[in-house]
Amino acid sequence: MVRKFASMEHKHEQEYGLKHYMAIVHKRIWLVIVIFVLSVTGAAIVSFKMTPIYLATALLRIEKTKPNIVAIQDVYEIESRANEYYETQHRILKSRKICKQVFDRFSLGKLEKYMDRSDPVASFIEDVMVTPVHDTYLVELSFENENAEMAAKVANAIVDEYMASVRLEKKKVSDEAESKISERIPILREKLTGSEKALREFEVEHSALSFDKRRGIVYQTLSSINAQLTKINHEIAAARAKYTSVKEAKTPDEILALPAVMDSPAIRAYKREKLLLEAQRAALARKYRPGSEPVMTVESKIEVIDKKIHEEASGLAGSIHTRLEEKNRESQEITVLLQKQEDLAKSIDAKMSRYNSLSKEVEGNRKLYEEFVQRQKELQSSSQFDPGTVQIVDRALVPAVPARPRKTQNLLLAALLSLLGGVALTFVFEHLDDSIKSYEDIEKYIKLPLLGVVPSVKAPKGDIAEKDLLAHRKPKSNISEAYRNIRTSLLYTSPNQESKAYVVSSAGPQEGKTTTAINLAIALAHGGKKVLLVDSDLRKPRIHKTFKISADKGLTNCLVGQDSVKDVAYQTEIENLSLMPSGPIPPNPAELLDSPRMKELMAEMKESYDTVIFDSPPLIAVTDAAVLAAQSNGTIQVIWAGNTSRKVVELGRERIENIGAKVIGVILNNMRVSRGGYYYYYYPRYYKYYSTQEESSQD
Repeated sequence: MVRKFASMEHKHEQEYGLKHYMAIVHKRIWLVIVIFVLSVTGAAIVSFKMTPIYLATALLRIEKTKPNIVAIQDVYEIESRANEYYETQHRILKSRKICKQVFDRFSLGKLEKYMDRSDPVASFIEDVMVTPVHDTYLVELSFENENAEMAAKVANAIVDEYMASVRLEKKKVSDEAESKISERIPILREKLTGSEKALREFEVEHSALSFDKRRGIVYQTLSSINAQLTKINHEIAAARAKYTSVKEAKTPDEILALPAVMDSPAIRAYKREKLLLEAQRAALARKYRPGSEPVMTVESKIEVIDKKIHEEASGLAGSIHTRLEEKNRESQEITVLLQKQEDLAKSIDAKMSRYNSLSKEVEGNRKLYEEFVQRQKELQSSSQFDPGTVQIVDRALVPAVPARPRKTQNLLLAALLSLLGGVALTFVFEHLDDSIKSYEDIEKYIKLPLLGVVPSVKAPKGDIAEKDLLAHRKPKSNISEAYRNIRTSLLYTSPNQESKAYVVSSAGPQEGKTTTAINLAIALAHGGKKVLLVDSDLRKPRIHKTFKISADKGLTNCLVGQDSVKDVAYQTEIENLSLMPSGPIPPNPAELLDSPRMKELMAEMKESYDTVIFDSPPLIAVTDAAVLAAQSNGTIQVIWAGNTSRKVVELGRERIENIGAKVIGVILNNMRVSRGGYYYYYYPRYYKYYSTQEESSQD
C-alpha cells in the first residue's frame, strides 16, 4: 500500500512539473507566436529572394592497388600509406593546374562572380567540392553555379582533366618502370647463373644427393651409442656403490652384512647348511655332554662352513672391484666412439646447411628473375603499371532543382528554431520575473500562511457592485467558494477569540484588497457571523460606492468625536453585514488612525460585532495600514498573482512586523483559472463542481 501511494505521489509530481512548464509557456504564448511569425516570414523572404544555386556532382572510383612485383621499391618507389594516397588524389582533383585548365576552357573569368576577384582561379577552386564517400573507394566531385548546365559541364570537365592527368602519369610511371626493369634483368640473370653453378659444384664435390641418407644413419648410430653409454654409466654407478660399501666394512661380520654379499647364491647356500648343522648341534647337546665326540664333530663342520663363508665374501669383494674397472674401461671406449660419431654428424649438418643455403639462393634468384621477366612482358603489352586505378562511375547530370536555397528546409528550420527560441525566451523571462504566481512561491519565498486562493473572474465593465458583491450575488460560483475557504482558514487562525478585528491590505495599489475585503466580509456574514466592514482607506475610499451608501458620515466622524459606532454603521442588504463608510476625507489620516480614539473605537466595534474587517490603504505607500495593524488582531495581506513582486511583498510584511504587529496570512488574488493559466494547471478541477456562472474580472 505504501509503495502504491509513493508511486501515485511520484506520478503527481511529474504531472505537476509538466503542467508548470505548460503554464509558463502559455503565459507568454504571444511572445512565442511573434517570434515564430517573424522568423518564418524572414526566412521565407530571404529564401525567395536568394539567387538559385545549382550543384552538379560526378562520382569517381579511386582505388589503391598493391604492385604485383616483388621488391618493387627497387624499381620505382610508389608505395605509401593508403590514407596519404587518397588524400593526395583528392588534392589533385582540386589542384590549381587542373582547375585552371577548366577555368580557361569555359572562360569563367568573364563571369561577374569571378571578374572582380584578385585571384579568380582560387575563387573558382573554392566552388569545387571533393567529398569522399565514407567506407568506400568512391569520391564525389561537385561544382555549384547559378547556371545548371554550366555546373554540370564544369564538373565533368574537371573529371576529364583529372583522368587525363592520371593516364599521363601512368604512362610516365610505366615507361620509367620498364626502363629500370630492363636494366635489372641482365643482372638478375647473371646472379641466377652464378648461384646455380655454385650449387652444382657443391653437389659433385660432396655427393650432396646422399646427404639425407647418410645423416639418418649417423644419427641412428649416435642414438644407439648414447643408449649404450647411458646403460654402462648406470652399471658403473651401481658397481662403485657396492665397492665403496665393501671398502668401508672393517670386520668379516660387517662384510657379511653387506647386501651385495648377502645376495650371493654360494653364501646363501653356506648359511642354509650352517643352520642345519646348528640345529643338529642343538639336538646332540640334549643327548650328550659338551666336548663329546658327536658334538665336537658337528662343531668342526660349522667352523669349516664359517671359513668358507668368509672366503667367499672376500672373493666377492675382489670380483666387485674387478667388475668396476672393466666397466670403466668399457665406458671410456664408448665415449671415444661417441665423440667420433658426433664429429661426423656435425660435419654432415654443416654440409647440408651449406647445400640448403645454395638451393634457397638459386630458388630466390630464379623467382625474382622470372617475375621481372613476366613484368617486362606485361609492361610491353599494357601501360597499366600504377599503384592505383581510377574510374568514372557517374558523370555529372544537369541538376533540375537548385541546391540553394532549400526553401522548404529553411522554413522548417526557421519554424523549429523560432519555436525553441520562443519557448526558451519564455523561460528566461519567467526566471527574471520575481512576481508571486502560485502558492508554492508563497511557501518558498514569503513563508507566510496561505489563507486561500481567489481565481480571476470577468464582470461587466463599469459595474462596481457586480465586481465587489460576487460572493453574495453568485453564491454557487467558484469565486464564492474561494472566499468560503478563506473564511474557514481565517476562523481557525485564532479559534479561542470571540471577537476579532482584521486589517485587509496589500503591499502596493491595484491588487484587489478592497474587493477582497468586501467579499471576505460577505462570506463571514453568510457564515452566521455579525460582521462590520470598515472603509479605513481615508485617502481613496470606495466601498460606499459598491453598497450605494453616502460617505458623508463614517469613520472619520467617529474619530473626531462627532458620532458613535452605532450612528455610522449602516445595515446593508446582506444579512449580518454592516458597513461603516470612511466619512469625510481628513488632511491627516495617519494621525487620526494612530490616535487613542481609534483604540477606543476598535474595542467598541469588537464588543458590538463578531468580526471587524478594515479595508486599508497599501502598506508601502502610506503608514495608515501599519498603524491599524498594530491595533488589530492581525493583518491579511492580499497579493495579485503573477503581478506583485516578491520584494514588494516582503517589504510590506516588514512594515507590519517592524511595528510589532503580525501578518496572519496572505490571500493570493486574481489567480487565472482559464485554460493555460497558472491556476488552471495547478488546480485544474478545484472549483469546477461549483462553477455555474461565466468568468468575470475584478480590480
